[in-house]
Parts: sequence; C-alpha cells; structure tokens
Amino acid sequence: MKWNALKKYDSWTFERILRHVLYWGLWSAFFVNLNYLVKETTPYKSWLLFELSVLPVKIACAYTVAYFLMPRFLYRKKYWAFILSSSASMVFFGYILYLDYKYRVYPIMEFKGEIYFNLEFFYKSLELVYITSLVVCIKFFQTYLHQEKVEHELRQEKTTAELNYLKSQIQPHFLFNTLNNLYGMVLSKDKQAPNTIVKLSEMLGYMLYDSASDTVLLKDELENLENYIALEKIRYDRKLDLIVNASDIPDSVEIAPMLLVPFVENAFKHGPAKEDGVSKISIDIAYADGVFTFKVDNSFSKDEMDERIQSGIGLSNVKKRLELIYPDKHTLTISDEDHFKIILTLKLDAK
Repeated sequence: MKWNALKKYDSWTFERILRHVLYWGLWSAFFVNLNYLVKETTPYKSWLLFELSVLPVKIACAYTVAYFLMPRFLYRKKYWAFILSSSASMVFFGYILYLDYKYRVYPIMEFKGEIYFNLEFFYKSLELVYITSLVVCIKFFQTYLHQEKVEHELRQEKTTAELNYLKSQIQPHFLFNTLNNLYGMVLSKDKQAPNTIVKLSEMLGYMLYDSASDTVLLKDELENLENYIALEKIRYDRKLDLIVNASDIPDSVEIAPMLLVPFVENAFKHGPAKEDGVSKISIDIAYADGVFTFKVDNSFSKDEMDERIQSGIGLSNVKKRLELIYPDKHTLTISDEDHFKIILTLKLDAK
C-alpha cells in the first residue's frame, strides 16, 4: 500500500483512524520522554499515566478547531471569526486542562508539582496552542493539496475538451476542402483522380487513427503534410511554383498531430486559389538542437487581405492549440508585407 501522509479521506475508515492513533501516540511518546528527561526523579510510569490522563482534553481541543471551526470560518474566509473562536476554544480547553491537572491528575498521582495560582489555566491554554496548531497546519495543508489536485484535474479536463473541440473542427475542415477538389477532378475526368483518392485515403487514415493520440512522430506528421501538398499540387500544378526544403528529422521526435497542415492549407487557400497568375509557395523544414523550425512563405493578392484575415478556422484553431499544448515552448511569427510568411519554432526533444 502506497503511504501518503497528506491523503484526504471522505469517511472515517480503519486506515484513517489508525493514522490518527499513530499521530497522537507519537505526540504522547514525545511528551512522556521529554518530561522524564527533565525530571528523572519522577518514575517513567507516572509520566505515562499523566500524559494519558490529559490527552483527551488535548485531542478535543485540536479536533474542535480542525474539524468544527476551520470548515465553518477559515474555509469560508471568515478569518476574524476563526481567530476569535479558536482563541476562545484554547482558553476554554485550557481551563478544563487546568482543572484536570489541579483536582484530578496531580492528587491521584501524588505528583508534587508547582503550586497553582489563579492564572495557571492561561499557561495551559498556551500549552494547547502548539499542539492544536500542528493539527490545524496538517489539516489545512491537506485540504489545500486536495483542492489543488481537484483544480488541476478540472484544468486538465478543460484543456482536453478544448483540444478535442479544436481537432474536431480542423479535421472536417480539411476533409471538406479535399473532397471539393476531388469532386472537381472527377467531373473533369482528370487522370490524376485515382492517385488523389489514394492520397486522400492515407490522409483519412492519419486523421482518424494516428491523430487520435496526444502526440505522433514528427516524421508521420510530415508525411501527412506531404500527402496534403501532393493533393494540392495535382489541383494547382500549372499555376503553382512550389519549393520544399527539408532537413533530416530524427525518428524519435514527437509533435502534437494536425499542427502543420493548417499553415500550408492557408498558403494554398490564399495563394494559387486566389491569384490569377503563377503563385509561389516556399516551405522550409528544419530540426536542430531540439528546435523544430517550420516556415511557409507564399504570395497573395492584396485585394484578398481583409478576407484572408477574417475567413477560415484553420489558423485561429492552430494558434489556440499551440497556446494550450506548447505554452512556453513555441514562437509563431506571421507577417504579410510583400509575401504572407509564417515562421513557427517548437522545442521538441527527441525521446
């Protein structure tokens, strides 16, 4: 069984009771041995009976603050109410402890201690402060960690839900565009249609199966990108000047799926799909020292500037995914002066 000292329980199980017994047992052993070392003239057995006699009052005080006052005041941010009620509890149980010492414990044990005076119960209240404070600190820290765990799980669930939503938008987006391309080729009886279907099949396999994982091999993501480029080259072959430069990529590097295609899809959408003449698209892919660099540079029509910015969900979604998955591990630069240029850098360590 894995031991977790700050584990939070929903009920009083045997394990929880055992932990409390162990805690108070260690406290009692500490006090008994400390008192015996200070006053060795008093038998060890007397100190043990002494501590067992006053222990119920200490437990009652600590649990009143930790399990009654904390939930009602401290957790609800009623700090002054918690301070005042806790102080009153210390005084109350300190007075009970004083009476217990004076009229029951010392006379029965025939212990010759110091002579009591009227404010002795105040010192007994102070004695309870450090005992109760440790219990309160453990309880508070335990609750804090539990709350942090719950909030972390909620954040993870929210992030996962957002990523799934974004991915569900991206995949139909690409599929819809590609099917439109294929439909036009079939109508025109283009001989490249069968090859297009093969490429589309490979892309669908990647989108439906491989991209279901949180990460994929970078080389698989690039292969999917090649399939997409091949589909678009078939469509825009005569009006496209395409240059792709790629360096060697280690086999073990992983990346979140469907991150790269939206950038290239955007280049085709606002390059050859809009321009009358030959459109230029340049793609550079490099990996060095744990940093993956992806550049897409394409010409575009100035008349389509506003439409390019406002239309499409591909780029906006991939930006959100980058912020969620790689919050401190990416840079994305977009410029649209003479050419529309995207530079993405990602810190991707090889496994």
